[in-house]
Amino acid sequence: GKGLDISNWQGIPTVEWFQDRLAEGYDLFIFGTQQPEITRGQIENAWTAGFRKIHIYIWLDWRYDCTAQVDSDLSRLNGLPFTHVWLDSEQELMPADPDYVISEIQRAIDEAWFRLPFYQVGIYTRGSWYIPNTNNYDGFSKQGALLWDAIYWDQLEFLYGVVVPKFGGWEHAAIEQTASDAQFPER
Repeated sequence: GKGLDISNWQGIPTVEWFQDRLAEGYDLFIFGTQQPEITRGQIENAWTAGFRKIHIYIWLDWRYDCTAQVDSDLSRLNGLPFTHVWLDSEQELMPADPDYVISEIQRAIDEAWFRLPFYQVGIYTRGSWYIPNTNNYDGFSKQGALLWDAIYWDQLEFLYGVVVPKFGGWEHAAIEQTASDAQFPER
């Protein structure tokens, strides 16, 4: 299938806008939780339009407690029809401390699974960030956390002409993001 992720920057698209995406063959929407009141409206309109594959992503800000971020976002989105929680792990750290990053991601995963034990939990990242920031840690894949790989195939093939192998112990990604941006008609 085809999916799209949107954040608070897109505002709350109308039900008709979501119906147009459904007609174009999209079957998955992933919503950023940066502003939960916007996320709530986005999810409600997508559901009303007929989308049944709805995920959320929580952008992890390493300056703050990741457990508290997950707890706060999930509390504010309680009762909405989503099935997957993605932990957006790509913010640059200077200098990178792999033990800290691994610990914070683990705490975020644990909190998501504690609050939503029957949901799928995964990590949104890319190898060029994950490998140096976690020393290519494979523990999350061994626990069953999914991978949403921001691989951008079009850019990799253009820049390098090669396929980059998976990382972190994952043999495949649940989602491979193939483009970083797309433009759509007005919402």
